[in-house]
Amino acid sequence: MARKTPWSGLLTAALLAFATLGTFASLQYAGPEGAVREFILGVGRRDRTAVESHLVQAVDAPTSQFLIERTGMLLASNYRYVAGRRTTMQGNNTLLEGAFISPLGQPAPLVWVVRREGRRWRVDADATLQIVSGRPIR
Repeated sequence: MARKTPWSGLLTAALLAFATLGTFASLQYAGPEGAVREFILGVGRRDRTAVESHLVQAVDAPTSQFLIERTGMLLASNYRYVAGRRTTMQGNNTLLEGAFISPLGQPAPLVWVVRREGRRWRVDADATLQIVSGRPIR
């Protein structure tokens, strides 16, 4: 039987912790949360290609433009985004609750509708703004 050193237990625990944290960290870049995160980052960098690749609608569509402008205004005012909980709706659509937090700590909540198209998730600007306006989603 192999003799265990005090370091082997510590090393095993560290490797397990690293693997667990790595898994959770990678999830923020995948799925609906990742699509919203990349959309927001694209808006912050003014990267039209990145923004467009994370939208269902064309970047020039009125709903897309409104969402881009609103997000840009919040980022320019030093708001930070915090993702909340995810609720599956119908089919390939998912609701993702989040909030932009002001420098004074005041939240500006927003419910995103994110749609799965094939293997990619994209922000549905039309459906997101329907929720903001209180209209039912078609």
